[in-house]
Amino acid sequence: MNRNLLKTFTPIQPIFCRSKGYKAPGGLRYPGGITYYPRHPDHKDPEYTPSKLFRVERIRPVKNNPWWLKTILKELKIDEENRVTVVKNIPEINARLWKIKHLIKVTPITFPYGEPSENDINHTILKENGQCVVTKTLTPHQSQIEALENFQSDKTKMDSTTIKNDSRYKWNIAFGDPTKAHKSIAQYCDGSPVSGTLKHTAEVVIFLDNLFDSVNGVCTYNKKKLI
Repeated sequence: MNRNLLKTFTPIQPIFCRSKGYKAPGGLRYPGGITYYPRHPDHKDPEYTPSKLFRVERIRPVKNNPWWLKTILKELKIDEENRVTVVKNIPEINARLWKIKHLIKVTPITFPYGEPSENDINHTILKENGQCVVTKTLTPHQSQIEALENFQSDKTKMDSTTIKNDSRYKWNIAFGDPTKAHKSIAQYCDGSPVSGTLKHTAEVVIFLDNLFDSVNGVCTYNKKKLI
């Protein structure tokens, strides 16, 4: 039989090839091989300034994951020991983050008070919401320094010692001259009469004051001279 004729009737050999999975048509292509399928057909990305850095936090355990995902987590240094890292916003890194997006939480890093410099490394704090705050050393304004100096050098300013001495002096002469307190206890300094209850209270206070002064060796009549 003719060989060419046999080739015609030879059954077709099955061809086996690896399936790459189903790819839905459409979608938005982004740098790094990322395809995004929006929910609405008229979807448009909002205009914004992309962040230079990302705060990446691992929110899922490393176990029970394929070896290639574990390798990416290890390269980004967010394996079992570490959970948070800072990466650049570049297509190569974004392609890796897209493969492990179900294991991590990505937060753009913002600088509300300006980007830190090399001298601000020890004064920089990165919060969980992505804010990088620089606690720089604050210096007072020149007007504040002058106001403080004027307040401290003011002669009419009453310090704590003056207020204490004045309060103590007014307490001692609440019912007139302390040398004549036992005689003028029935009326105030302005001459108005004192009630019986207040008079009795004043007598008790003067008695206790004299008692304490006698124990301490201080005469009540010399209080005014000491003050």
